[in-house]
Amino acid sequence: MGSRAELCTLLSGLSLLLLMSGHGSKGGSPRESQGVCSQQTLLVPLRYNESYSQPVYKPYLTLCPGRRICSTYRTTYRVAWREVRREVRQTHAVCCQGWKKRHPGALTCEEAICAKPCLHGGACLRPDRCECAPGWGGKHCHVDVDECRASAALCSHRCLNTAGSFTCGCPRGLVLGPDGRTCLEGSPEPPTGA
Repeated sequence: MGSRAELCTLLSGLSLLLLMSGHGSKGGSPRESQGVCSQQTLLVPLRYNESYSQPVYKPYLTLCPGRRICSTYRTTYRVAWREVRREVRQTHAVCCQGWKKRHPGALTCEEAICAKPCLHGGACLRPDRCECAPGWGGKHCHVDVDECRASAALCSHRCLNTAGSFTCGCPRGLVLGPDGRTCLEGSPEPPTGA
């Protein structure tokens, strides 16, 4: 094999090719992802600079037999750079309808697409299906869930539905307890620091 510089160049080129082709990366093949419908392998032109050892011939004078002065050459080496052009295979994931890549170079299609945004803290987990935060429902988390109607046992006396939640109330003469749901006898405690 050649010099150490050539070996380093060869190894860095091979690791670049492995990175570009996707081999050796975590997660297996793109087909293992839920949103990948197919793979495409493309030949992509690749240009990069690599170093190599370039011989340099330096003339010098020396004594030859017969006490004559002779001219000869000494070979030394210097690091030089050259442009390399190659074609490498790159695998691209083709996403199924309703899925997209998190970033352009990704080999997986893990981000679901919802035609309308999921509202009130909901998350798009499947194509056109939102998972709603507590207190919200509907296809796009746009419907306020009436917790008071859904569960009569939320409050000991009066339940008032609010946007995305509920509050409990008490009749005159009773106060809301520390749990925020139970009414207790007595008067409300005065604010502290008065």
